[in-house]
Amino acid sequence: MRGDMPFRGAAFGALLLAALLVARLDAAAPYEIQSLGCLASQESSTALGLNAHGAVVGHCRNTHASPMYKAFLWTPAGGMVAIDGLAWARDINDRGAVIGIDDYDGTHTAHRWHPDEGLTDLGRLPGSRYGLYPQYPHSDGVCINNADQVAGVSTYYEYHRRAVMWEANGAIVDLGLLPAGGERHAAAAGINLAG
Repeated sequence: MRGDMPFRGAAFGALLLAALLVARLDAAAPYEIQSLGCLASQESSTALGLNAHGAVVGHCRNTHASPMYKAFLWTPAGGMVAIDGLAWARDINDRGAVIGIDDYDGTHTAHRWHPDEGLTDLGRLPGSRYGLYPQYPHSDGVCINNADQVAGVSTYYEYHRRAVMWEANGAIVDLGLLPAGGERHAAAAGINLAG
């Protein structure tokens, strides 16, 4: 009888942990999945960014259309609207500024968009070119903070990619590569308010 005490203790501990997890899940119940819909003539939509005001950005896709992708902004008050000039919208800050790319079919570059300010081409690193096709340079803004600074990636030689940050004024900063050496690729995937 005494030999099964560790087993009983472990079983009781597992039961207690399961009860606590269920209680935590019940506490999180106010969240529910909501369909945002899709832009007219599009087949599917993907949400990629959300701000503190409940605005959502992403892209819709139609495999039978050109361009194949269209960026959208969804707000609780206005529903889903297209963001002209962007193929993908990746992130939105609390000011309503959106970061995305302009053309997912080849020559895409990072752009910042705001409803009051329009579309701004953020450009790419000087001397940037993409592989054997220098006419197709590439940059991609991945996330934006509330100071309008953007983190992402830019090609700089052949297929090499560098982590970059765009300042609010549009200046691009090369964040470099890891110091271990030998790497040809780096990308920034997040940015905080301090940049």
